[in-house]
Amino acid sequence: MAKAGRSGIRGRIDSAKRKVKDLEAKKLQMDKEIEVLDKYIEACQFIQTTERGGSRRMAARKAARPSRARVAKRLKAPRKAAAGERFKGMKIAEAVEILLKRSGVPLKVSEMVKRLRAGGIKISSKVPGASVTAALRRHPGKFKMTKPGFYAHVKK
Repeated sequence: MAKAGRSGIRGRIDSAKRKVKDLEAKKLQMDKEIEVLDKYIEACQFIQTTERGGSRRMAARKAARPSRARVAKRLKAPRKAAAGERFKGMKIAEAVEILLKRSGVPLKVSEMVKRLRAGGIKISSKVPGASVTAALRRHPGKFKMTKPGFYAHVKK
């Protein structure tokens, strides 16, 4: 009889331990759900304050937004290249030709290098001026040296 009593208590203990494990698992799940809901509430409160004009930054962003008509107009209009992209994808000689045509005066090679880099051309040599000069010398019909270090576009 004594043996049967112990197994009954042991069974109850095991049953209680299983219940504790189940409840702890449920508690972890509920803690995660509470955390998610807290984040949701925080996000909703942020949206609410910005709608009321509580956040100056958001209000400034709303004011700076272009109208739908302006956005549609921009999308329809051909996109101009940004200042840093106007020579992107071109060869050095092609870009220098455009530079010299626009300037209308002979430019120093170092000035050409600065403008080419600003326009999006990457000259990876140690001496970029030499690369530009070499490109200009390959096209004697397009470019003319006016004085040492200065080149002009030959008008045709």
